[in-house]
Amino acid sequence: MAGQAPASLRVQLPYFAARIAALLVMLTILLILSVNPVLAILAGLVIVGALTYPLGRSQRRAAQRAAARAGTGPERR
Repeated sequence: MAGQAPASLRVQLPYFAARIAALLVMLTILLILSVNPVLAILAGLVIVGALTYPLGRSQRRAAQRAAARAGTGPERR
């Protein structure tokens, strides 16, 4: 198992990548609209956080299921 990420991290990777991609798209849109870069980053984080909240919940549940299968980590009761 050397060199491999824990199961819960491998399960979370697609969700994390989708959220980062959404952030990059939002930042690109805000920067194209000539928003101040610092303000664009802050607004992008807030907007993407609100838009991808359901995805984050799915990510958390997938990680909990993977941890429960592996017998490690917190289990949801």
